[in-house]
Amino acid sequence: MTPERQQYLIKTFPKIYTDTGENTPFNLFHFECDDGWFLILVRLSQYIQKYIDQNNEWAVKYPNQYKIVPQVKALQIKEKFGTLRYYFTGGDEHISAVVSFVEYSSLYTCETTGKTEDVGRNKKGWIKTHHVSLARGNDFNFIDDEELRKLYLSNEKKN
Repeated sequence: MTPERQQYLIKTFPKIYTDTGENTPFNLFHFECDDGWFLILVRLSQYIQKYIDQNNEWAVKYPNQYKIVPQVKALQIKEKFGTLRYYFTGGDEHISAVVSFVEYSSLYTCETTGKTEDVGRNKKGWIKTHHVSLARGNDFNFIDDEELRKLYLSNEKKN
């Protein structure tokens, strides 16, 4: 990811992307993925921080109904086997479920361009999730089936 985008995430979400003083992969390498997943990380970070702040505010007002949610701190953010991996401390079961869903969703988003249509993976070598325009020769398998891709394209033509 470009240094400018990394700095945006660190500046905008300082509670999540903080230097803990430890030798965690995040402190050493920051974001180990390409720019196509930048918006996924922005939206995930927005959701996590808003959820924690709101829930903790309610926990102070209504301690019998809500529990304090520990602040999420990133330990490692990377691409592995063609999907986003987001390792963290803190949070609760709800945040863990949201992160799992986002990791799964990254399989359908090009890591380089951020496109969500005509996405696939290479057949051999290092597994990457890319748009068909980035395919090399016949080393490409579409993730979605042909019928779903046609439905998506026909809907875009109407708009």
